Amino acid sequence: GRKSELDNRMLRFSEEENDAKERKRKAEENLKGIRNHIADLRDRSAALEGQGADLQSQIRDENQNLDALHREFHRDSSRLDSLRTINEHYEGYGNAIKKVMEQKGRNPGIYGVVADLIATEQNIEVAIETALGGSIRNIVTDNESTAKYLIAFLKMNHYGRATFLPLTNVRGRKGLDRKDALREEGVIGIASDLVTCQKIYEDLRNQLLGRTIVVDTIDHAIQIGRKYNHSLYMVTLQGESFSPGGSITGGAFRNKENLLGRKREIEELERSVKEHRKAMEMSQALIDEKRDERNKLRDEIVKIGGKIHGETT
Repeated sequence: GRKSELDNRMLRFSEEENDAKERKRKAEENLKGIRNHIADLRDRSAALEGQGADLQSQIRDENQNLDALHREFHRDSSRLDSLRTINEHYEGYGNAIKKVMEQKGRNPGIYGVVADLIATEQNIEVAIETALGGSIRNIVTDNESTAKYLIAFLKMNHYGRATFLPLTNVRGRKGLDRKDALREEGVIGIASDLVTCQKIYEDLRNQLLGRTIVVDTIDHAIQIGRKYNHSLYMVTLQGESFSPGGSITGGAFRNKENLLGRKREIEELERSVKEHRKAMEMSQALIDEKRDERNKLRDEIVKIGGKIHGETT
């Protein structure tokens, strides 16, 4: 009986040992699984952190872009504000013209100064301004009685003098006598053809600019002048002017008022400010989108960290 008891005990021990081995094997397998899982989680976390760093760098770049857009927007906005103020107050025109133009809202017979009523390409502006001379500041009215009334208004208040151009006095005057001069080297065209305006002012434009030829350089203008016995009105792109009789006017401009360019520059700045505003909105939306993405990644990384912590404790 004792031997069989020993045999039974040995069998039990052996079974227990096998159980223990099996448990150990399972535990090791389990541990290996956990370790693999933790390694996977850490890999995933590292990959997400990489993506997060990438997004962070994109956000930084886009922020720099937005700052640059802000600076350009503010620069253009303040230039636009100051130009609008200058334009509204007719700065650069003298007191009498300012005082007359302040009446424009109350007096429909005041159409505006010549510079307000015509437009041209930027590269031609200096030539056209030169061709117009003092008449660029003339005040265009509907008729003579409006002009007469405004002259009395200036006199009465001691505001100074202004020149008026009643549209009823404008005859559109015949154009250029020597059309053949337009074929000469360096000629860009007749000044009146290089200017745009509303239909109502076309005769005025032709009267003021219809006999002046725009030439690219002073050298070409001198050659043309000689050839046509100094019988032509000419202006160059740099602002020299040639009168019949042979006189040439030129030199440096004292005041860079650029009366013709104001309106164009205001329009350009309005466009540019609008485009900058749109670009800033798009840039901000992109930053917000990337921030959301980055924050989601951060939440995900925190969750993974929690899982790793749970597995290791």
